[in-house]
Amino acid sequence: MNSSKQPVGLKLTSMSGEQTSLEVTLIYGLNRGRKNLYLIDTMFNYIMGIIKPIDLFSVSIKLSRYYVTINYKLIIRRGGRMNREILKSMDTGHIPVQRLMALLDTFSLKHASRMLPDLLETADTQDTSCREFLLAVLETEVKGRNERRRKRNYSAAHFPPNIRPLEEFDPEELESGITAGQLSTLKELSWVDNSGNLVFAGPPGLGKTMVACGLGLQAINSGYTVCFEKMTNLIKILDTAETERTATFRLRNIRKAQLIIIDEIGYTPISRSQANRFFTFISDTYETSSIIFTTNKEIVDWAEMMGDPVLTTAMLDRILHHARCYSFRGESYRLKHPDLYKTD
Repeated sequence: MNSSKQPVGLKLTSMSGEQTSLEVTLIYGLNRGRKNLYLIDTMFNYIMGIIKPIDLFSVSIKLSRYYVTINYKLIIRRGGRMNREILKSMDTGHIPVQRLMALLDTFSLKHASRMLPDLLETADTQDTSCREFLLAVLETEVKGRNERRRKRNYSAAHFPPNIRPLEEFDPEELESGITAGQLSTLKELSWVDNSGNLVFAGPPGLGKTMVACGLGLQAINSGYTVCFEKMTNLIKILDTAETERTATFRLRNIRKAQLIIIDEIGYTPISRSQANRFFTFISDTYETSSIIFTTNKEIVDWAEMMGDPVLTTAMLDRILHHARCYSFRGESYRLKHPDLYKTD
């Protein structure tokens, strides 16, 4: 990144209400080859693209032993779109970091802008090529945006407090239900890409919710959108979605989520009308979202919970079409590990 001459120089010659004059000097170092030419081309295309309307006033070319110097004199007519503060900062013999940061902010590259001083220092120290530096800037922006998206998705998921990563769950403590190999396969999340469902059934306290939330956390860290709701709260949302704005907004987010976790199915009975609304919800998300169900009832007992065998059969047909079912058995995981379930 070091060079005896700045490859791009910009000088503000005058500014008025009607027009602004700008002088752009591009220096092509013959000893730097295509690297310098690429930077010149990129910068000039950027200048010509962002400063509109613009007139090319004059061009002069000077050839020396080691450099080709191209000097453009430009006039930006009234109504030009470039920020006047940025134009003022151009009146220097070099490119200040603050100006580069301002330009990145113009394109909403805020993460790259914030880290630019460190990136430039690293590039100067390691003599980074233009291509490597551009890659570092773009990767910094992508990482920043992904982290911001992850935090937003985590907040929107409405997980219960103090959820734990899957690494803290030991399937060996169960008598049966799910193995370490199966858990490792589920962590790959290929079933989410295929809109597959998971059913975790078994008595309370065996870690069904812990595994479901752990997979949800894994999905969020991998860039998926997730929503968590207990069955009782989901039924309440379905009941009030047509009359309450908050419920309407939440239901819309749940339906758009790539992974939905419905916890504690079967703990409380539901009415016939609620069963119909739940069936409609399952039908709407069929093959568009993945759903994890945790339940204390075996699937064959769901008809009693729903109160309508025909409706239950139709609903299970959709749920089990792309589903993997796991029946947990063993001693209460919650009683053996009370510290994992403490709340502040």
